[in-house]
Amino acid sequence: MLIRNGAAVDYVFIGDSITQGCELYAYFGDKAQVLINRGIGGDKSKSLRQRFEADALQLKPRHIVLCVGINDTWVLDDFTCEEEKLVQCITRNVVTQVTALAELCERQGQSLILCSILPTNLPQHQTDRTRNLMLVQINAAIRELAGELGFVYVDYHSELTGEDGITLRHELAGDGIHPNVSGYDIMARILRNTLALHDIVI
Repeated sequence: MLIRNGAAVDYVFIGDSITQGCELYAYFGDKAQVLINRGIGGDKSKSLRQRFEADALQLKPRHIVLCVGINDTWVLDDFTCEEEKLVQCITRNVVTQVTALAELCERQGQSLILCSILPTNLPQHQTDRTRNLMLVQINAAIRELAGELGFVYVDYHSELTGEDGITLRHELAGDGIHPNVSGYDIMARILRNTLALHDIVI
């Protein structure tokens, strides 16, 4: 979306294909707000950090909504590496990158809304359970970070999982990764309700 130089921006949503695939105005278009989608398919936390200032901060939005990290986990499928070490490395990397972004926003007085990484449902992958257990740890760290810096944390994860508490409900994504309409419906509701608790309107 192109915007006029100097135009007031209300929200920038930044992340990977899960953000990119969300039609923002379909869910939040009932108010006269400017919503910018800066999701890029395949983006990882490090590359998002590299483009964060240009794609988000320079627009000076009222709020930035950040959801990133799932693409960092696909390296788990590289069976040439020891799984336990990979989990530790991936967890540390995602938390480090998100922390750097959050601290940058804090220094600049920028409102940041930190969202949990979505679970997956990929039974054909031997690493799916490992991935989903790791995502619980990463999301806990992101939640803690949000609390420490006074940012809003949005918990998509808990309502998108099934009975085991870690795996994406199969009816919410055709490919086990990207939400379908039902998945995005739930996410939009969670975001709206969470922000309302903090007197933020979207």
